[in-house]
Amino acid sequence: MRLYYCPACSRVYYLPKEFTYLCGRNHAPSLGSDRRLHRLVISNKTETNKPPWVIPMMAEERELHTEEVIESYLDDCPNPEDKDYGDVRRHFGYGAPGGRHLTREQVMEKYTKILLVPVETWPGWYPQEPS
Repeated sequence: MRLYYCPACSRVYYLPKEFTYLCGRNHAPSLGSDRRLHRLVISNKTETNKPPWVIPMMAEERELHTEEVIESYLDDCPNPEDKDYGDVRRHFGYGAPGGRHLTREQVMEKYTKILLVPVETWPGWYPQEPS
């Protein structure tokens, strides 16, 4: 087990260290590199105070573009071993407009603002001196 920190909302979680996580909470939209507002929604959870989400080896992302914000819906790919992404019955996100498949590394690169990082690696964290 290890302490993880969310840079976006400053929450700390105590989680197994074998996985990589995104913060599952609903965060305020943030400005992306394209100068537009982006909001991430982890699709399989509907409540607002969600637990962290374990990033799978293959994820499906769907983007919904509106005038104000681009919403990205992220889910586990139900058939990661299947490479025929055109089959919308097996790969829902890919058949939708703005749908794509992302590897774990691509998810980590794209969502760095809500990627949970080990507390001891976060700048400004100082270990407590033993008493």
